[in-house]
Amino acid sequence: MICSDSEFLQFSLKKYDNPHLSSLVDFESDIKRFTYLNNLLNRYREDPLDLKDRLIINHIIILGNCFSVHGSLQMFEYKILPENKAILQTFLFFLNLIVTTNANLDFYLLDILNENQ
Repeated sequence: MICSDSEFLQFSLKKYDNPHLSSLVDFESDIKRFTYLNNLLNRYREDPLDLKDRLIINHIIILGNCFSVHGSLQMFEYKILPENKAILQTFLFFLNLIVTTNANLDFYLLDILNENQ
């Protein structure tokens, strides 16, 4: 479990797998995706009509590709705000990346994702 920013950085460097990495800037831009993802989840939480589902899915997939699915799931636990975790878990469940109890899902969001599939 990641408990601090320094542990997060060490973990992310260890898990980072980008064959096209040309500089530290690429790594930093991939790390910024956690912030972008949090911002998109905040926007949806504040206004459910402002859902950028494809963009959220894109960020999740890219993070899974860069840090491995297992690594990115651990990083989500540390980086995603607690109030956004149910929303994120719904996306992860929709993408078959996690198995969860129904108590942690946003069913309104899940219906939207299934309709847009």
